[in-house]
Amino acid sequence: MRLGKHGPLVAAALAELSRKHADKKRFLDLGCGGGNRTVLFEGPGRKLCGFDAKDWREPEYRDRIEFHLGDMMTEPLPFSDGSFDLVFSFDVFEHVPHPQRIMSEARRVLAPGGVFLLSTPNKWRPAGGALIPFGLRRFPAPIHPASIGWPYPVHIMEYTAGELAAFGV
Repeated sequence: MRLGKHGPLVAAALAELSRKHADKKRFLDLGCGGGNRTVLFEGPGRKLCGFDAKDWREPEYRDRIEFHLGDMMTEPLPFSDGSFDLVFSFDVFEHVPHPQRIMSEARRVLAPGGVFLLSTPNKWRPAGGALIPFGLRRFPAPIHPASIGWPYPVHIMEYTAGELAAFGV
């Protein structure tokens, strides 16, 4: 399972969130990517669904995640209102031009009492925030050659906690 340089911390945090919400059985990962984070929410009786603009799933996760292809920026999610107990979106919000659509669609497909989990980089984290005032970090970020052909290849914007609160997070 590949989760990047912070992999062990991410895996531990997501495993804890999965345990905390073990009663939630219908799970949707918005922007599921390769599926490596999605499968951390596997559990007894839990149905895992993934949604993304491209099918990036690793071969070992294809049978474990029910995948749906689409683009939330141009069309509604292909699910009925109240279809999921838990909706999760990890490192997607900062890539899309209209993140409020993610919030709106997540609310729509959540069942009453459902939980929405969102993770996105903090704009003012030490690793990047210190560069912004000097013009050394810009949004949208330049496209990295390895990202050419991706549907949403760069960070369009990163947010502070206060800015996320304005979205209703």
